[in-house]
Amino acid sequence: MWNYIVNHFRRLAIDYFYPYIKKRSFKSYGPTGSYRVIRLTKHTAFKKCIFGSLEAETMSFIAQNTSIPVPKVIDHWTMSQGGSEAIVIEWIQGNTLETVWPSLNDDQKACIAEQLHGYIQELRSLRQPVHLSGQICSLNGGPCNDPFLLGRPCGPFNSEQEMNKFCLSRLARFSWEPSTLVRINAVRDKLTSNHCITFTHSDLTPRNILVDDQNNIISILDWEMAGWRPEQWEYLKTMWMGQYDEGWPAFVHKFLPDYHDQLDLHNEMCSMHGSPF
Repeated sequence: MWNYIVNHFRRLAIDYFYPYIKKRSFKSYGPTGSYRVIRLTKHTAFKKCIFGSLEAETMSFIAQNTSIPVPKVIDHWTMSQGGSEAIVIEWIQGNTLETVWPSLNDDQKACIAEQLHGYIQELRSLRQPVHLSGQICSLNGGPCNDPFLLGRPCGPFNSEQEMNKFCLSRLARFSWEPSTLVRINAVRDKLTSNHCITFTHSDLTPRNILVDDQNNIISILDWEMAGWRPEQWEYLKTMWMGQYDEGWPAFVHKFLPDYHDQLDLHNEMCSMHGSPF
């Protein structure tokens, strides 16, 4: 009963006084590293997003079925002002891998990579529900929220083959140019659709990995893009965000299988399209 009352009044306060709360939070706690996340108290934070309910459900699922450290979900709802979704989560004090990366030596990076490898194995051990078998979708079978595919939700796809067709369809408007058509056909010939479908974070980048002062991972953040994806997808997304940063590719190869051939294909599609898939 008490939690219900606290959540109710917290929702009202955030819904109607969000600009003031955001200003007070910045003054009291400083920046959080994300414009969508503000501190509410010493131990709680608020995130305003489009798919808050799904992210909350996903984090709860991960907490219940793996040992992967994620923020505890305290509350989530749809805001009355503007219709955005909101999550209140546990605030975990630490440093992002992005912040500490320049100061880490090879042994420290290897230690973090070993931890990530274990967490990836746990994600891949999760079994897709029978009624979703083979589908590429969110945790609960809904659309994919992944700008690497499209800037808005798309799918769900019944198979990897269907997802590949979708990606290729986005190149159709460029096929009038003969040399581009040759490139599109070359990509089509090389795309495969026989990968396992595994649960995937889809945004496993340095800003979403939180470590303590001993470089132990204390939280994996930002699960709004997570879902059931082909096994290479974690590699594509993780490499895409840092493939040109010194040391990042070698680091990724310590905790994820190498799918450089698939990365090359997606880079080729992106170069034709002008934006990520």
